[in-house]
Formats: sequence, C-alpha cells, structure tokens
Amino acid sequence: MDVLVAENGAQGKHALVPLVASSVAAPPSVPSNVVTDPQFAAERKAFMEETTEFVEKYHINELFNDLLKELILNYPDNPIEHLIDYLERPPSLRVVIIGPQACVGSQRSELCDKLADTHGLIHIHAGRLIRAYLKKSDSGLLSHCIQKGELVPDSIAIDAVLPIIRKNGRRGCVINGFPRTRVQAVALQESRIVPDKFIILTVPGRDLQVYFQLLPTTEEHETNAARNSLVDETCHNTPQASRMLGYEQAEKQCSTKARAYERHISGVMQQYASAYHTISTSATLDETLQKIRVLGPVGSGKSTQAKLLADWYGVVHVDAQQLVRELALKDEKLRTVLHESEEKGTLLPQEFVLPPILNRLRQADCSSRGWVLEGFPQTCSQAEWLRNMRLTPTQVIALDIDAVSQAITGDA
Repeated sequence: MDVLVAENGAQGKHALVPLVASSVAAPPSVPSNVVTDPQFAAERKAFMEETTEFVEKYHINELFNDLLKELILNYPDNPIEHLIDYLERPPSLRVVIIGPQACVGSQRSELCDKLADTHGLIHIHAGRLIRAYLKKSDSGLLSHCIQKGELVPDSIAIDAVLPIIRKNGRRGCVINGFPRTRVQAVALQESRIVPDKFIILTVPGRDLQVYFQLLPTTEEHETNAARNSLVDETCHNTPQASRMLGYEQAEKQCSTKARAYERHISGVMQQYASAYHTISTSATLDETLQKIRVLGPVGSGKSTQAKLLADWYGVVHVDAQQLVRELALKDEKLRTVLHESEEKGTLLPQEFVLPPILNRLRQADCSSRGWVLEGFPQTCSQAEWLRNMRLTPTQVIALDIDAVSQAITGDA
C-alpha cells in the first residue's frame, strides 16, 4: 500500500482515507455455514455495533489517515519514534480558502478571520503578503498588474507566500487566497504542505463578472494605500478608473478578469481534484448571518423597525442609546456626562460610547445569531471604527425623508 501511494503522488495520499476506513471498519469474513447460527449472528451484530461506535467516537479513520500522511510526507528513519513525537505535539489545522473576494453576508477575509479566532489559527493573507513583497522589491510591477487587472507572476506569489506558510504550518493556519493558479498549487504540494481542508468559494458563472465589478467596495476596510489596489480578483471599476478608461473598457476589463479567474481556478481544482470542497456564496439572506444597521432621524420609527427586523431574522436587537443609559445607572461619571450631553444636544465623547458597543456586539449571542444595531454609528469616524473592528454590517437600512415626513404628520 505504501508503494502505491508513493507512486500516485498527491492524489494517492488522499486515497488513504477509504483504504484506512476499509482496514478499520471492514467486518471480519465468516464461513457461510455459521452465518445461519442465530447466536453467532446476534454476537456478530453486537460486535459490529460496538466497533462502529468506537471508530466513530474516537475518529479512528481520521487518526490513521493522519499517521499515514505524516509518514509518507516525511519518510522518517525511525517511523515509530516519529509517530510518537507527532502524537505528542499539539494538534494543528491547516485550511485553505480561495475564491472570488465576494460572498453573500461576509467577505472571504472576514470568514478567514473568524476561523482563525475560533480555532486559534494564524491567518495568512496572500494578497497582503504579495503587496508587501512588491512594495519592497518592484513597485512598478504592482502598478502594471493593477492597471492591466492581471495576477502577479507565479514566481513572485510563491516567493511572497510560501515561506510564511512553511514557517507557520506546524502551528496551524488559515491560508487566504493561495494557491491562485495551478503552478502555485504544484509549488504548495511540492513543499509537502497538505491542507486538512481545501475550500473553494464559488459563485454562479452568470454572476461572476458582476462580483468583480462590485469588488472594490468590498475591500474598503483595507488601508487607504491598498484600497482599490488588490492584485487578485479585482477589476478596479472605481468611479475614477471608469472616467479614465471609459465604461466599455472597464466592462471589458471585468469580463477578461472573470474569464482569467475561471481558467486559473479550474487548474487549481484539477490539481486538488480529490481534496477540495466547494461552498456556494449565492445563499439567500435567510441562510446568512445578519448584521443590520438601521439609520434615521428622530421620529422616523427606526426603533420600531429595528425591533421588527430583529424578530423577523431571529437576531439580537442592540439599542446603542439604551445600552449607554443602562451603564450610566451604575457609573456616576458617565451619568453626569450623559446628562450634560442631552442638555446641550451634543454627542457623547467616543470613550464613553465605543467600548460598550464593542463589548456588546462581540458577546456570544450577537456573534452566533447576528444583530440589528440602532442608534450607532452617528458619525463617519464611528462608521470607520466599525469597519476597523471587523463589525461591518451586511445591510444598512436608512429611512428616507418621505418616510420621516409621513411618520411625523401621522399619514404613515
């Protein structure tokens, strides 16, 4: 079995799972003349049930798969000692997530951040590493790739990302946006780095170009210097770029970019044919975690709408003003500042508002169910702060002036 795996390469390694499963869970063969014995049949059934329960409870198939993979990747001189050392190490998880930078309800980077936080992993962001690498070595190439809407050469992407993966591989990591091409996938395999999970985010083919057109706005949470300068999956259809290139040229660039992405992702999927999993990003709103922000002046009915939305989606209603008032009951200083603010008609200082908002939105119920936020943010700086804290809403609902007028006049 070892020879077969060594000859078949990467795909053979992934074939270990059924091999191991058959060796562990396969029932022992019995002579045909004893199968009809009722007592033997009952004992055999009980034995198989106990064996299956044990194998599933302790993940025996996965354990043997990991051990075989570790031996094949490292070829140790002393396999027994190597496996003992491997089992004594803290378990690590390596996850690759690739796909267009557009997901319903969440961006790919936000998904990677959440996985990293949940499982204690390191988030390796390929796009940021490549930009940093190019800024140090050849900024002209970065500008060229941005202007043409092309990926950087594979050699540069590999040199920028692969050393970081090697350095942090044993600690567990989420690899965001690498490999992007078949050449990069081969380089990852030749480095003997085998992801535990390889996830490809997919979108319907008819919608792919639309995602690229909308993409620059989804990356606004990056630094100003990197804004609209993504090397991967970006068509740069900003208002400024559209004025320079013209609508037709910008649309053509997006179409070219979408076709290039499909071509490259096809090569990656072929290289990891037996290992990758696809997740569609075209989920409906009911299938995604809702983070909704309701805006509107006094008298617009935003409190009522926020409560209705929270009930409809089954999420948490967070009233920023009510939250601060409840804290003021226990904090004399905050109570004084709040009273002065209400008398003067001014906003509360940031240091009294931001910490309780952050703490509330990061509590378990908001993180697991989603939320409707009312009464915050009230300024552009507060909205920017939400983005920096990775609490960007999936939807923003602003009640327009007509709705406000109707509510005030009682015609609504």
